[in-house]
Amino acid sequence: MPPRTPFSPSIRRTELSNHPKTILNRRCEANKDPLERAFGRDDAAFRKAKSRRLTTFRSSKEWNRLSQRDREKAEQEIVDSLIAVRDAKKREHEMEWRRKVEANEEEEADPEEADLDEEEHKDVDKLEASEDGDGEWVNEDSEESDIDGDNDEEVVQGLARSVSQIKRLWGEGYWKQVADLERMARGKEAEYKEYVDGHQ
Repeated sequence: MPPRTPFSPSIRRTELSNHPKTILNRRCEANKDPLERAFGRDDAAFRKAKSRRLTTFRSSKEWNRLSQRDREKAEQEIVDSLIAVRDAKKREHEMEWRRKVEANEEEEADPEEADLDEEEHKDVDKLEASEDGDGEWVNEDSEESDIDGDNDEEVVQGLARSVSQIKRLWGEGYWKQVADLERMARGKEAEYKEYVDGHQ
């Protein structure tokens, strides 16, 4: 079995449940992108560390000596420090995964982990079919608009002005998003270059 990494699927430790929703969860876990898997583990580690640190702080002697405002401030400092650690781990995992992809070292899923047997597939298909059947389509009749024939031209002109304004605002927002994405991409590229240089 290959060594475990942050990108590996979960390992079976006990006998698996055959409950349909558990099977569906396992299938979703197996189908996750490896980077998404690593980020999920980073978030889980952050939540656990936050719970432990805050519990320890709230049961300490210092807690009773602080005012309500100081308590909130101290808690926020703890959370902010843990967020910084989590974000650093995510960046590290993102760089590591990109290096693996560029070096063609992507991990293959363990066939025993990834493959679900025939019965599991049937149970999941039944569950999905029953969930699909629960909802009904609701067709709502659109209300007919009462537009006076004399005001048709005004309505059309008003609509044209509205559409023109929407297009202008949409264009401004679109190009702002493009500029933001380009700036983020340049930052990530510089970060990755620094990561690769540091790991050679």
